[in-house]
Amino acid sequence: KDELRTAEREKAVLQRDCDATAEEIKEQKKLQQKITAIKEILLYLDLLDDYLGKFRLELAGRIRPLIALHASELLALMTNSRYTQIELDQDYNIFIYDGASAFPIARFSGGEQDLANLCLRIAISRVVAERRGGSPISFIALDEIFGSQDLERRDLILNALGKLAGQFRQIFIITHIEAIRDLLPTLIMVERADDRCSRAKFI
Repeated sequence: KDELRTAEREKAVLQRDCDATAEEIKEQKKLQQKITAIKEILLYLDLLDDYLGKFRLELAGRIRPLIALHASELLALMTNSRYTQIELDQDYNIFIYDGASAFPIARFSGGEQDLANLCLRIAISRVVAERRGGSPISFIALDEIFGSQDLERRDLILNALGKLAGQFRQIFIITHIEAIRDLLPTLIMVERADDRCSRAKFI
């Protein structure tokens, strides 16, 4: 009888171990199914990533020349045809043609670099406005774009911006240069009212 009771206890322990093992096997099968499903999703995501990468390169290859074209047109206007062509490499580094040769932007003066970057920023805005397909972009803000430019080039920049008025209904220019004020059609003066706020008024 003692041996029987001992055997029955051992059997009960083994049965619990067997049940636990069966449950663990069941969980392992579920995990294996989940791993298989995740591997399949990962395969599709890898394929999608590959196709999106190719699409990005193709899109960049189409858009980059368009941005460079718009930027070149602006640069010619703003330099009175002194420089007429901007080129962008695959990493969007800027090259400017001086005569028949293209040079990195670092080769040019600070004012010319600022001007090229301004043309590029406006060109990107124009391309986005043309391609977004919804309501057009009608507002562009330019902050302190005249600081490094001489008087002649300031006039050329304003003239070029005037020609963009057909595409951007509002061109908002932020500047501290007094001489620019007389050349703009609408002025908003922002002054400090006290330590906590400022006041804006049309003048």
